[in-house]
Amino acid sequence: ADGRLLKFSVVASDRPGGIAELCRLLADVGVSIKDILHERAWITNDIFSVKVKVVCESRDLEHSKQLMKVLSERYTSVNFGDFMDSQGFRQRLSPSPNHLDVNLLERGVTNNGI
Repeated sequence: ADGRLLKFSVVASDRPGGIAELCRLLADVGVSIKDILHERAWITNDIFSVKVKVVCESRDLEHSKQLMKVLSERYTSVNFGDFMDSQGFRQRLSPSPNHLDVNLLERGVTNNGI
C-alpha cells in the first residue's frame, strides 16, 4: 500500500447513526475503509459510546495527516497506530495533530492495542 495503509481507534457515539457518521466523515476525507470493528465491552464509563477500530487506506502521508487532523477535531478520543511504508517498515504517526512527525520503527513492533 506504499505507506497508505493505517489504523486507528476512536470512541464514537453508540446511538443510532454514530458509526455511520464516522464512516461518512472518512468518506468525505476520501479514505477507503479496509476493515472496521466495534467494541462495547471495554467502554465502561459511558454506555452511549463504542470503541471503533478502523484500518483504512489513504493516498499518501499528507492525506493521512489530514485524516488525523479531521478526526482529532471531531472526536475527543482518537488513537493512531502504525502504518506500513513501501519498504515494509512500520511507521508511526504522532497522535497529536499539532505534532505530526513520522518516526521509523523496527519491523515487528506491536501496535499498542489498536
